[in-house]
Amino acid sequence: MKRTQLVRLRLSESQKAQADELRREAGRAWSEMLVFHWRVYRKKGIWLSKNSLQRWAKGRYALHSQTVQALVDKLHANFDTARKLRKAGDPNAKFPYKRKRFQVVTWKGQAIRIKDGHIYLPNGRGQAPFSVRLPERLQSVTLDQAELVWRDGDYWLAVITVASEVEAVSGNRSAAIDMGEIHAMALTDGDEALLISGRAMRSAKRWRNKRVSDISRLQSRCKKGSARYRKLQRAKNRIKAKAQRQQRDLSHKVSRMAVNWLVDHQIGTVVIGDLRDIADGKRLNRVSQQKIGQWQRGQQEQYVEYKFAAHGGQVKYRSERGTSSTCPACGERVTPNGRIFKCACGFVAPRDVVGASGILSLEENGQVHGARIPRSVKYRMPADFRRGLRSAEDTGQSGLGHPPQESHAF
Repeated sequence: MKRTQLVRLRLSESQKAQADELRREAGRAWSEMLVFHWRVYRKKGIWLSKNSLQRWAKGRYALHSQTVQALVDKLHANFDTARKLRKAGDPNAKFPYKRKRFQVVTWKGQAIRIKDGHIYLPNGRGQAPFSVRLPERLQSVTLDQAELVWRDGDYWLAVITVASEVEAVSGNRSAAIDMGEIHAMALTDGDEALLISGRAMRSAKRWRNKRVSDISRLQSRCKKGSARYRKLQRAKNRIKAKAQRQQRDLSHKVSRMAVNWLVDHQIGTVVIGDLRDIADGKRLNRVSQQKIGQWQRGQQEQYVEYKFAAHGGQVKYRSERGTSSTCPACGERVTPNGRIFKCACGFVAPRDVVGASGILSLEENGQVHGARIPRSVKYRMPADFRRGLRSAEDTGQSGLGHPPQESHAF
């Protein structure tokens, strides 16, 4: 199994200069290959293959041959994507045409060398290799690929590690997940339920929104492009980058908690409430529109998909219409009010657990009425993200950590 991990690099001035030059050379290679491809196509009507483009680019750039090959692969992958989108009827799909000043620099596994805790990434004959120190946890693993990327105002090394296979899920039971904002995920298998708090995520977003709003107010008093305006813009970019790291970290922790729970309960198939079109064609009030626009639901679903697939599990999507407003005891529709579902028949349960139970009932029985309500509900909160983000690494990317212990039962 392969996993991607991000490591923030602490570079000296000479290392930063070398990194800048490598990204600039990769951008030059990308731009010239793109221009050459279109020039040949327009003049001779020939669509250059990967091999033809690689032969043309060989020896032209101060990059490793596999780095150039990775750029060719990326360019043709973009061609293939645009072709598929056009075939599917997307009128806005365009083939790559823009030149790039900088590009991601990629090294494949055969070129990577690790020695004395450092990773050595070659850059072609006569060029000095790019060398940085690796975290201790990555010094003894097999690296399949490494990428030098500029992200959130810093240099990062994205490495793909080859890990031992994870034991596949042996059970064939089903469970359901109800996505939310206050509770990021509500999971149930019909017997037990887990509520994962999303309040830390909301707090990070609220902090970012307030800080960005304050800086924008100060910028409105400055002349655009002035020294103070640029200084405030750099501060705004730092705040956005920090908030993005916090949200990515929390999404990984929430999804890992969910997948660990599914694996522990021998779940083979999980059904997620389908909210992928929740904002299509709608215009809500200002506060609700901001919440929907900043919701990390899609990212969390993606993380659950690939982490659960690593254990042999399957993810399905089903409409959740009516699942949170239908009483599982009597079948009456109830207008939700607050986090606790209350029905006139006397039934009381956490609203998100009712929603997850309804999704599971739709999958198993084809109807919401009569859904099984778990006999126990437990709450969890992600680990302290502020403490976790003080390290130089992007936590959660490795994906196989264990969540904190449960707090209290409902």
